[in-house]
Amino acid sequence: VLLMVCAVVPLLACTLEGDLPKALMHHKRLRFVLPFSAFWMAALVFVCSLVRRRSFSASCVGSFALLWLPLVALSVLLFLKMSFFHHLSIYVVFAPTLGM
Repeated sequence: VLLMVCAVVPLLACTLEGDLPKALMHHKRLRFVLPFSAFWMAALVFVCSLVRRRSFSASCVGSFALLWLPLVALSVLLFLKMSFFHHLSIYVVFAPTLGM
């Protein structure tokens, strides 16, 4: 999980600098797919490791409810704002994290 999370920042830097392959740079909507997909894959592996446990402790449920859900919701809304819905309000994007 940590290796996948560590890949997010370099992929985002390459995306912002324009160092990605030309196939991804031609499509403005696909420009941010690599960093966000790396983050979403790390989040999916994190949840799978939580579900794999036989018993849930309070820390597992708390980390899922207070950490994983708002971060994944924020990343999905941020990806949608940067790729498809440019008119989406910034308040809508940060609503999951501000609501906690």
